Amino acid sequence: DELIGMGVWEVDHLEAKKDAKSRMDKILENNGAAQFQSIHRRKDGSTYNAEVKVIYLGQRDAKFVCFVEGIDERINREKLITDKNEELQKLNKELDTFVYRISHDLRAPLASSIGLLEFLRMENPKKEIAELLLLQDRSLKSMDEFI
Repeated sequence: DELIGMGVWEVDHLEAKKDAKSRMDKILENNGAAQFQSIHRRKDGSTYNAEVKVIYLGQRDAKFVCFVEGIDERINREKLITDKNEELQKLNKELDTFVYRISHDLRAPLASSIGLLEFLRMENPKKEIAELLLLQDRSLKSMDEFI
């Protein structure tokens, strides 16, 4: 009952009259309905974040029906989610860097071993040793591909 007949700037104390005008224009452009966020004032003077849904009832009386919902808790949850997402992105980047370094550090000795085996195969023509070297080479290459 107290709100009936009050102007926007009496409830939404931080909103300038020009903002109220642009929001009213938006309502009229959107077939008489709109939704927006605002900061409202309580009777005790404290403020809260609000989501406002407005329906325009017609031009004759120029009345609006407004549904106002406090969204401070939702804003706090969204901020917490945003902060957690940023933290996860940072951790993922650190993990990517770690995996890259580990794989690089493991591949270097493998590549060296594969090269040495190839050298031994060329220098030692004995069939039995060449077969063993070939098996070792396959094993190291398999490990290299896995890494």
